[in-house]
Amino acid sequence: DYVKQDKLCNSTDNNVIKVEKKIQTGQFGFISDIFFLTYHCLHVGLIPAIGTYKSRLTHLAQLKQQVQQLTTQFGPSNPSVVALNKNLSAIYPVIDGYDVHLAHPELLNNMLLFCTLAMRWMLDIVKETSDFEILCSLFASFPVYFMKDIL
Repeated sequence: DYVKQDKLCNSTDNNVIKVEKKIQTGQFGFISDIFFLTYHCLHVGLIPAIGTYKSRLTHLAQLKQQVQQLTTQFGPSNPSVVALNKNLSAIYPVIDGYDVHLAHPELLNNMLLFCTLAMRWMLDIVKETSDFEILCSLFASFPVYFMKDIL
């Protein structure tokens, strides 16, 4: 639940945005909820999956290089080299499965557009508000991972 996440800054009770009251009066609603839920889904799903995918690609490249070195050293018909090549070949479909989904151009484009929108939105808030207490109150409603994911 994104509401339960750590916030970017602490603020006094006087400056906290009364989210429940905003929702009841219609000032916050469906669009705000969808925005925050979408960002939360990116944070817990897509962004970690992309990190895992990149890590596995790196490990796969290293493993492939090591198998090539062993093939050069012991020959391609060595039983251990044959077994390693067989196991390595079994990993490729897993990586391809990640690749089909995580490297899909439309998905990546939409994710970048959404993150750009979020950054632009936060920048607009900062540009339009010079009072630190108001800024703190606004940013207190944002989950900490907003900044971590953007950076």
